[in-house]
Amino acid sequence: MRKWTWATLLVLGLLGGLGFALVRPAIRSVAVSLAEREGLVLRFSEMELGASSVTLKDVRLSPKTSGFLDARFDQVRVGLGWSAPRLRSLWVEGGRVVLRGSVDEVQDGYRALRGSRASSPAGSSGAGGRFVRVHNVKLVWHDALEPGVAQELTGLEVERGPGGQRAGADRVELRAGSTRLQVAGLLLGFSADRSRIEALSASEAKVIYELGEQEQSGDTKDAVQPRDAKLAPPPNGKTPEKGLLQRFRLRPELPKKVALALQGVRTQALPRLPERASIERLWVTVHRGLERLEVGPGHLSAEKKDGALKLSFSPGEDAKGTPLSVELDVPLSAGEISATIAGGPITFRELGLEEGAFGVRGVHSTELTGKVRGTLGADADALSVSGTLELERLQLDDPRIAPEPLQFPRLSWGGELRMRLDGSEFSLKDGEMRLGEARFLSQISFQRDADTAQLALKLTIPQLACSSLLGAAPPGLLGSAREIGLSGTFALDTEAQFDTAKPSKMNVAFRLENNCRVERVPAALAPEQFKKPFTRTVPGPEALPMLVESGPGSASWTPYESISPYFETALLVTEDGRFFHHRGFDPRAIESSIRDNVVSGAFVRGASTISMQLAKNLYLGREKVLARKGREALLTMVLEQAFDKRKLLELYMNVVELGPGVYGVKSAASYYFNTTPDRLTIAQCFFLASILPSPKKQHFESDGRISKARRAYLEKLMRIAHDRDRLSSTELERALAEELVLGRPDTGGFLAAPGATESSPEEAL
Repeated sequence: MRKWTWATLLVLGLLGGLGFALVRPAIRSVAVSLAEREGLVLRFSEMELGASSVTLKDVRLSPKTSGFLDARFDQVRVGLGWSAPRLRSLWVEGGRVVLRGSVDEVQDGYRALRGSRASSPAGSSGAGGRFVRVHNVKLVWHDALEPGVAQELTGLEVERGPGGQRAGADRVELRAGSTRLQVAGLLLGFSADRSRIEALSASEAKVIYELGEQEQSGDTKDAVQPRDAKLAPPPNGKTPEKGLLQRFRLRPELPKKVALALQGVRTQALPRLPERASIERLWVTVHRGLERLEVGPGHLSAEKKDGALKLSFSPGEDAKGTPLSVELDVPLSAGEISATIAGGPITFRELGLEEGAFGVRGVHSTELTGKVRGTLGADADALSVSGTLELERLQLDDPRIAPEPLQFPRLSWGGELRMRLDGSEFSLKDGEMRLGEARFLSQISFQRDADTAQLALKLTIPQLACSSLLGAAPPGLLGSAREIGLSGTFALDTEAQFDTAKPSKMNVAFRLENNCRVERVPAALAPEQFKKPFTRTVPGPEALPMLVESGPGSASWTPYESISPYFETALLVTEDGRFFHHRGFDPRAIESSIRDNVVSGAFVRGASTISMQLAKNLYLGREKVLARKGREALLTMVLEQAFDKRKLLELYMNVVELGPGVYGVKSAASYYFNTTPDRLTIAQCFFLASILPSPKKQHFESDGRISKARRAYLEKLMRIAHDRDRLSSTELERALAEELVLGRPDTGGFLAAPGATESSPEEAL
């Protein structure tokens, strides 16, 4: 009996296997038919048949008519209704879905796909009756927001049935331009007809903005051009472009793009959002290379209320002080969008900032307080920002500003900023920055159209004690110069009006009331040290440090009366025409600098005087940091009050760099012309003065003669000197007749410069 039982089971098994073998082609045909009815091409490698389902493995789906979609799934289990070929349920496990094209292109492809579907057979439950479950699928969308950029979603979970739809994802990463959005633990709940999101939340999210790499500033000298703008040859021989018009371009398309994007948000996104949504932990991060500035985590909530979507972000979940909040109101229909940041004091650490990010130090003690409101007009054409911000105990460590950390006990800003998004208008009203007891007031107005631009600006430092101005500077900004004692008062008022249609009529007024007196100088900075031999470290011929000795009584020193008077003439023409009429700072030169820089729309000219250059040469190193300007100004006052003008010129002519490893007029006279300072000719003096902005540059041909370009430039300088009555007609005629040859005085044959071979005058440089 037992044998018969096993025999019966064996026969039934064989019959079942035969039946399955006969049914498999029919099931494959049904699956392909269902896919075709949806407008899709279905391919798979394996199929397993269940009682009322079919499991497909290594599945690939793609539209029949377009390539916007390519889906590959590890496994798909399809529940079928056997009374008619219809899909009752769908379970998808693992895989990858790839979309290609812009949002519009994918939408068009989806509409075309829906339009190509065959009518559901009688008795079909339709889409609403199906149960769909998707687990652990990755979605990649290429070119959605911009060409060449992919948006990614991993760990996709979807559950859909007659009661509605839920979706979620382990991680979402969206990219647009320099901005990335990363979301973890995303959960979405949809209405029954899937037309509206009823629930939205996420466990974590990060908004990341990538700044470009910091541009390295080149070795720029203050004297980018000689003191008279007419002297400077155009850069690279090209005529400069249109200055302000080139720098501040119109963007007429931007308001339209913003308005169109907002319209899409209001008509497509906002109606589908739930009444409330939240992100438990949100970070906002700014990256620049390896540097990172991060705010968070904080809680973000969104609520539809009073006809607007109201978003609230509160960074600093562990804050002990008054919390800082960010509120954003977006009207559900047309209207003004507003944002407000308010609260504090709250420490940078409580905000989530990391120690050292972007040079910020002391994040546990730095406190922020403020209230700022920004609005975007209803037409998306104008943006305004107003309010105040105050920082206490801020510490910055940035070698581009100063070689040592800067500490700001109290720093505040305030004002009202307005701008049109098309670039046609910009203004700053009632701008004020406070640093200690010093106040810096500013007003800016800029308008432009297709052909012209108008700029008006005003900067004021109301009168205050010089000691208060000095005390307002962060300790690290001035270094040892901070120990200089000052008395008296200081005030500054600067105004400029410029119209590109009338560049020659630009109005600039620089009113400086510098009544500061130096009362105390630390021993290391005492100017008395320059009344006797002294040494300093300077760059040598190969840019390596070397020690040079100078000062009265040293071997390299040449007294004022033993230097050709034409060298002084040349310096006054090229470097500082009002040297004998100012006290270290030349308001007229500053006005000219402002005028030329505004007209050019870039920094093309400085305003350093001989006194300022001397302070830089005697006291300061070669590091290019912003702090050096403040130190230079203080040390200029020290020198101006310690020496008369003749002594300042004597010092300057004996220490200034005039070639690779060449310092002072005595070395330069020998190096270039094999002569002494008292025997320098007019043309030789003007040559030495002309190379001050770039003393290491070569200006001689292979035969030792000066280049034609430099010769023409010198002739222009000497004619200007004649026009200014600094050279007589006879002197000009004699100077123009001179022939400048490397290593040769005004008479005699060619002689190699010291340290060079006679056969190669270029080696002297």
